[in-house]
Amino acid sequence: MPGIYLDRRNKWLAAIRRDHWQPTSNSRLCSQHFVSGRNNDNPMSPDYIPSLFAYSTSAGQRQGSIYATSRFEHTQQMKRIRTRLWFLIVTMRLWHLPAPVMPLGLTSP
Repeated sequence: MPGIYLDRRNKWLAAIRRDHWQPTSNSRLCSQHFVSGRNNDNPMSPDYIPSLFAYSTSAGQRQGSIYATSRFEHTQQMKRIRTRLWFLIVTMRLWHLPAPVMPLGLTSP
């Protein structure tokens, strides 16, 4: 885990772009530097590393970040739905109940 922590820390420092500065336990980064308004601990999230700074917040970059965040959130939501659906199907099979009609695009396990 320390390797992951150091990797993320180094990416944050690179994104912040402050020469000769090392964060301390009292250092904070405001929510305006994250597309969704808060950081995210999932490495696949666009908010894993802060990305909105005065040097990089052109309209196109901000729009791209917003799109990436909405896609990430949609993907996470679909994963949660699929997990619940698979759990329901497995439970129904254990109780020998007929499986529900599958939504378009999903298949039975």
